[in-house]
Amino acid sequence: MASRLWGRLLIAVFALFHKSGKKIPDQQIKRLLVINHLLLGDTLMLTPLLKRLRHQYPRAEIVFVCPEYIVPLYSGRPYAVSAKGFDPRNIMGIARLLTEHQSYDIAFVPGDNRWAQMARAMGARWIIAFWDSQTRKNHYIDELVPWPETVTTWGDTAATLVKPALPDLTYTSADWPAPDYSPFELPGTDYIVLHLGASKQHKYWSVENWHAVAEWIREQGLAVVWSVGQAEVHLLSSIAVKSEDRVFAGTLALNQLWQLLKQASVLVCPDTGIAHLGRIVDVPTIVLFGPGSPLIFGAGRFWQNSQFFPIWHEDVSCRDQTLLFGRDLPWVRQCWRGDSECRSPFCTNLNQKTDVINVLRALFR
Repeated sequence: MASRLWGRLLIAVFALFHKSGKKIPDQQIKRLLVINHLLLGDTLMLTPLLKRLRHQYPRAEIVFVCPEYIVPLYSGRPYAVSAKGFDPRNIMGIARLLTEHQSYDIAFVPGDNRWAQMARAMGARWIIAFWDSQTRKNHYIDELVPWPETVTTWGDTAATLVKPALPDLTYTSADWPAPDYSPFELPGTDYIVLHLGASKQHKYWSVENWHAVAEWIREQGLAVVWSVGQAEVHLLSSIAVKSEDRVFAGTLALNQLWQLLKQASVLVCPDTGIAHLGRIVDVPTIVLFGPGSPLIFGAGRFWQNSQFFPIWHEDVSCRDQTLLFGRDLPWVRQCWRGDSECRSPFCTNLNQKTDVINVLRALFR
């Protein structure tokens, strides 16, 4: 907590030395900033915003500030973006960002508006963000953009920060060059990745279902690759791994995981950041939605050409909370209850092994 506090104080001090300026015409913008500290999936869903910015400002330098651990995915510089990372608990990292700036003509703050203060501290003259009812968070923002009035994915929503509205842009795998990575041994045959972990326990799928899907994959002559993150290794203890399976037990960095997914035939996983990485990589991706919704965190218009297959049941009465990044939006339907409040997730348990196997059958028909 102390290091986070000192970082906030440093940002506040630097922000005092920078003032809001006059918004300049688009054709004169030379340097712009996008700043967020979202989770992996939420960050990757800002891709429509980055593509729209590059379309709107073809010659501008775009600096993308995000969590440190995500930065390696941007080493190939999609949309000619320069990614920089930070950790709110690391005052030295924050200091480096604040002291290396050359000022920015315009900044975009998707997600939490509190990062507008950091944008100002980094020298942003004009800051654009979504409306927030907590007015204290809007203090440094020069232009507030309204949220959509109807159901819209987070990715498509983020793109609306850029005005005027542009023709719909869609994603292609050529947009995102493969990141640099340390070599590792890939499976030597065709394989399907089963990624078990998720950010919340009530997104976990049953072991019995995973076993059934794995057995179907083996029967097709494909290899099974089990994957978990570093904090999810315990999930493997209940999995009956066969000798011919491969297991990556939290050993892969994100840029290595990119390569694993790029060579895979299919990815199956819960609604988690890896699902969104699957869309970026452009591997056929089957996603198990429980408390979340593909209407908000699915493909949307931008990824409409991706092979993204949500498994979910829309009519779940307890998926009834309307918050999205702290904003109360009437069209949002998801569940933010914690693990202690929901020990037997009805929404996730509705997803059956046959739901996944039927999609796999269609893919390999």
